[in-house]
Amino acid sequence: MELWILNGRAGEGSSHIRFDLKESGTLPGSGRTCIIFVHGFNKDVPEALGQARRFFGLLQDQWDWSTRRVRFSTYLWPATRQAKSLLSGFKYPQMIDPAKRSGRMLGEHLSKHHPGLSVVLVGHSLGALVAAEAALRMRKRDEPSLRVLLLTGAAVESRELEHLGDYQDRLAHKEAVLFCTSDVILKHLFGLGQRFAHPFRRPSDAVGLTGLPTTRAWDVSLRTNIWDHRYWDKASTAETTTRLIESTSSSSVTRQSILRKAPTRDIY
Repeated sequence: MELWILNGRAGEGSSHIRFDLKESGTLPGSGRTCIIFVHGFNKDVPEALGQARRFFGLLQDQWDWSTRRVRFSTYLWPATRQAKSLLSGFKYPQMIDPAKRSGRMLGEHLSKHHPGLSVVLVGHSLGALVAAEAALRMRKRDEPSLRVLLLTGAAVESRELEHLGDYQDRLAHKEAVLFCTSDVILKHLFGLGQRFAHPFRRPSDAVGLTGLPTTRAWDVSLRTNIWDHRYWDKASTAETTTRLIESTSSSSVTRQSILRKAPTRDIY
């Protein structure tokens, strides 16, 4: 499987991260749909690419994508494996700013160099924050230009998506969240990281743990049983992505209304 790789990891491993984005692989043509997978925190390049290929492999099982002018892409952002196990919680606060800066760089790059591209962003874990920031930077004339934004196991504070948060505005034509109340990563490490990042502020629940905020007009909000945080490895994630893309290209009012009103339910 050939991937169009957007590499924002230049300078990674140095004491100062140099934010720079380079492209490799076959570029998608104007008018094509490009599905971009954004990995989470603590992923080295081989692991991040492995997750993207696994997810896109599951997507290929859903549709005959060759007939639908779709390109698969992954965005590698500076989230190097500097800590493992519980130590990740201590490193998390230090990665919030790089995540936002990486998202800003991605959004501005796509808007400037690929304005005719129909973009679907799938942000996993802390990569959901990268995706949200990119979507914010892609807005045009106070309207979203992103086709689909899917947040899976989002390590993002729910307050960020509320009416006073950084991402309060509509970020995509279709917005969806997959969450699990038993997610072992978000249940323990996210809270630990928050306490270090903001010791005197009341903690805010992770979007990927609760599906909050309920006041946001999610097109799809699904409670899952993906307790291991491996959304990229689940056929149900690929199925949801496929349905969202299908709903934005279909003229079927019935299909769109079903997706828009989809109740929260358990999926595997």
